[in-house]
Amino acid sequence: MDESPNADPLTQKNPLAADTLVTANGNAFPPRWETMAICIGLVLAVWLVFGQTRHHEFVNYDDEGIYASPLIAQGLTWNGITRAFTHPFLFNWHPLTTLSFMLDAQLWGMNPAPFHLTNVLIHGATASLLFLALQALTGARWRSALVAALFAIHPLRVESVAWVAERKDVLSGLFFGLTLLAYARYANESKVQSPKSKVQSPKSKVQGPKSKVQSPTGRFTNHE
Repeated sequence: MDESPNADPLTQKNPLAADTLVTANGNAFPPRWETMAICIGLVLAVWLVFGQTRHHEFVNYDDEGIYASPLIAQGLTWNGITRAFTHPFLFNWHPLTTLSFMLDAQLWGMNPAPFHLTNVLIHGATASLLFLALQALTGARWRSALVAALFAIHPLRVESVAWVAERKDVLSGLFFGLTLLAYARYANESKVQSPKSKVQSPKSKVQGPKSKVQSPTGRFTNHE
């Protein structure tokens, strides 16, 4: 193992090739194709469970505010974008959610299938981001994949994915996944310190004479 000051911190604690990425705790990242295969598998799992929603219609609970809304039906317009940022929609102020509905309407009209599919795609992307973040933080490939798979197809996700009006929930999950992945990369990079930060100065290990030798006045009493 190379202990020289010029050694690469990424490979100093791991007997791997210099071009092999490792996590902060020294575990090797899996080959890129395996990571991609797991992400594709997560998206397919989401599709197998939630893809059937493409045959569903809008429901009359909150979704009525989408398919019956002239603001959404007209698609992306300057007036619609302005109102998305200045007025609540469906009793909430969530401009990004509102804009995503407008984009669906702009591209596909008011056909419910694309609205449902957008939710499915966002959730699939979130499951993949969760896997990537957990793998970056722990280096545990299959355990991270298992956690992400449980999140991807858990029954608690049904309402958020199958209900068009819950677009805000899947979008929130997507940005949380991006934030978690950004933090994971930051944490790993912050662990790669320069050699100087790992070397203690002699003063931090060697105590001065005064710290070990007591003065005579500390051992004897003056009886004058």
